[in-house]
Amino acid sequence: MDDAEKKTILLVEDEPLIAMAEKKTLELHGYAVIHVSTGEKALTFVRDNGAVDLVLMDINLGSGISGTEAAEEILRGRDVPVVFLSSHTDPEIVRQTEGITSYGYIVKHSGETVLLASIRMAFRLFMEKRAVRDRSNLLQGILDSTQDGISVLDPDLTIRQVNETMERWYPEDRSFIGRKCYTVYRQRETPCAVCPALRALQSGVVEHDEVPARSDSPVEWLELFAYPLKDPDSGRISGVVEFVRDITTRRKMERELRTGADQLRGILSGMNDAIWSLSWPDLKLLFCSPSADKLYGIGAEDFSLDRVTEITHPDDRGRMAEVMEALRQKGSVDQDFRIVRPDGEIAWIHDRATLERDARNRPIRVNGIATDITERKKLEERRSRLAQAAREFNEYTFESIDYGRILETARILAGASYAVFNTIDASGRNCVTVALAGRAGSNGQELPIPGFPLPDAAGGNEPHRQDMATGCRISSFASLRDYAGEETEAIPPHVVPEPYRGSPVSVVRTSKEGFPLGDFLFFFEPGQTLANQPAVEIYAEMVGLVLSRTETEKRNADLVREKEILLKEVQHRVKNTMNTMVSMLHLQSATLKQPGAIAALRDAGSRFRSMEVLFDQLYRAETYDQGSTGSYLPDLVRKVVDLFPNGRDLRITTDVEDFLLSTRQLSTLGMIVNELVTNAMKYAFISEREPHLSVRVARREGTVTVVVEDNGPGLPETFDSAESTGFGMTMVRALTTQLRGTIHFNSSRGTRITLVFAV
Repeated sequence: MDDAEKKTILLVEDEPLIAMAEKKTLELHGYAVIHVSTGEKALTFVRDNGAVDLVLMDINLGSGISGTEAAEEILRGRDVPVVFLSSHTDPEIVRQTEGITSYGYIVKHSGETVLLASIRMAFRLFMEKRAVRDRSNLLQGILDSTQDGISVLDPDLTIRQVNETMERWYPEDRSFIGRKCYTVYRQRETPCAVCPALRALQSGVVEHDEVPARSDSPVEWLELFAYPLKDPDSGRISGVVEFVRDITTRRKMERELRTGADQLRGILSGMNDAIWSLSWPDLKLLFCSPSADKLYGIGAEDFSLDRVTEITHPDDRGRMAEVMEALRQKGSVDQDFRIVRPDGEIAWIHDRATLERDARNRPIRVNGIATDITERKKLEERRSRLAQAAREFNEYTFESIDYGRILETARILAGASYAVFNTIDASGRNCVTVALAGRAGSNGQELPIPGFPLPDAAGGNEPHRQDMATGCRISSFASLRDYAGEETEAIPPHVVPEPYRGSPVSVVRTSKEGFPLGDFLFFFEPGQTLANQPAVEIYAEMVGLVLSRTETEKRNADLVREKEILLKEVQHRVKNTMNTMVSMLHLQSATLKQPGAIAALRDAGSRFRSMEVLFDQLYRAETYDQGSTGSYLPDLVRKVVDLFPNGRDLRITTDVEDFLLSTRQLSTLGMIVNELVTNAMKYAFISEREPHLSVRVARREGTVTVVVEDNGPGLPETFDSAESTGFGMTMVRALTTQLRGTIHFNSSRGTRITLVFAV
């Protein structure tokens, strides 16, 4: 019942009773049945309506057209299943239907079951045929849509099927099917000698070849892939599918690429830089320019990351892992590193590497270009050494000057293998070898650094000294023998190692305002000469300046040292004089009995002691116009207190901020503090059981505050500092005025005196 849903059957039957019975049977099973009695009516109905899913056609329809004729006409315009219905079983009648696409032959009166089963079978066959046809059309559409040519061949190379591309490539041979492939495609009578289809039939695997097309074809070159077709059940090869691709453009591009590659190879061969490419992440070599041999000493065929790592300088080899990680993280990296070439030469390489990615952003290769930057590094080193030398020269003193370091820098700048540094003393009469640098010779022993006399300032018989007298800075000689004069050797031969006795020699002089200060002797390997002459001349000028400066500084230092010795002696005598005066006052006071006289002498001694403390500090200090409050005042307070018998029982607190004052201000301040502490010791602690004296000094924003405080009975109520006529207070007021300060007295709890002055 399900198969009959929405199915319309056109019943063509000339016998009414049979037609009625068949129609009723079909309608009972869900079919929609339309009955016509002649072939002509059937044609008209199909043409005008078209809504027919199956035609049930009687063969013998009377006087009109027969059922087979009507079926043929219907099938010309419509793809519809036709089932023939007849009461005849004669072979001749059945044969009439064989040339017509039909889906069954039903003998009338076969019964309802046969009729329905035949109709259902017809529908299924029709649907399967339509599905096969659709698949075939889809496959052909796919074949025709591809830009590659496709041929399906039988095992004997007979063409079974082709697509439109093949028909377009071979327009003169429209009849492909059933002909041999070599006849159509190659215009041959026998198979091609290297036919990939034959090879695929024999090997059972895909075969490939590139062949020229026919001369009359619009394409020139074809690429063939022959795929063997195998029966899924038996595994037997039943044919071959040839995929044919137009590679004319590719072959032209390959020719152009080969030409371009040859040109590029020529360009790369003339380059100093090495270009390379490695796969990622396995780092297999993809390309390396011929210049790698010149740059690395590694042939392009042997170039690899491992080989480069092997020749990398040991000090730089450890950075390789970091470089690879940086490349992985950042996608590019620039690095400078050293290599050791097979001949032992050390070269600097600048390598720029970039990680290349595909359309999916996946890394696929790493490309790089390497440049020999040895000369640039040498220039940078020379500049760096000159800059470093300038910094060091500024710091050199006569005691710290490093002749060996000066000479080594000069040797490297000059490109020499061995070097000697001579200096000329201030008299211009003596030349002293102060340093040697370079290879020490074959025996490896240390060489002496001798001195030797200079015949005269004008140069005597020594050629290089004569050049010096004429102002020529640089002289070159073929050997040490040519360098020395006839009568006097410019330098003792044993100073120079044997391998350099016959080597080229260059002399570079240092001078100041025309006066010779010394020279550098540079010894070169055979064939080498003085390099970087401008830099060497600049360096020699710098050395001349530092030699002149250090010599001047030495003379000045000697003069200063003499003056310091004299000054120390004077200071020592002054200090002894003060100590003598203090002792005399002390001895004099011991002979007196009047308290006032004794006190006066003690006061005078205290004031001398204050000056002694200040003078002692200045005597020990490096500067003479300034003094430290933190060093001076606490010591002064302690020494003043020690002059009094009750000083041992006194608790002293000193909180003195350390800062510098001029000698004049510091001595004035010291005398004020001396007077204030002396007064406190005299009057504040007569009956005090726990005497305490505090001295505080602070500096804030250009103002100095001095506070002297005791815990005694305080000042008398009648005390007026402005009216006091005592010597001590009079001196305090005068000294305060000298400091341009103010002084205040407070006697609420003990006595507190505050001195304020500006600095």
